[in-house]
Amino acid sequence: MLGGACTINAVYNRQVVYPGPLALPETDNDNLRRVYKAAGETFRQNAVDIFMDCPSRERAGWLCDSFWTARVERLLTADSRIERNFLENFLLTEHYDFIPDGMLPMCWPSDHNDHKY
Repeated sequence: MLGGACTINAVYNRQVVYPGPLALPETDNDNLRRVYKAAGETFRQNAVDIFMDCPSRERAGWLCDSFWTARVERLLTADSRIERNFLENFLLTEHYDFIPDGMLPMCWPSDHNDHKY
């Protein structure tokens, strides 16, 4: 605030991550356990509601990223909720103005006017 007056009523930190529990593999190997924990944290941060490799920068999900992250979702959660929702977004869009019929955009939501898909 550059000027004036204000009152702060509450300060909090909101964590935005994958909403469900993870099932990381069990191991006695400390190094491997750290790798699993890092992989789980990476997944939690990049799979909030769709798959993104950099949610702080990107605002869309890319199909190639989803190919790999969906496999991790199944391994770490025994479910495919985000993959199902992600692919459904592509299917629910009835028409793309700049993409030939039968093709999908490279990310969703998008319809690049440069005819890339």
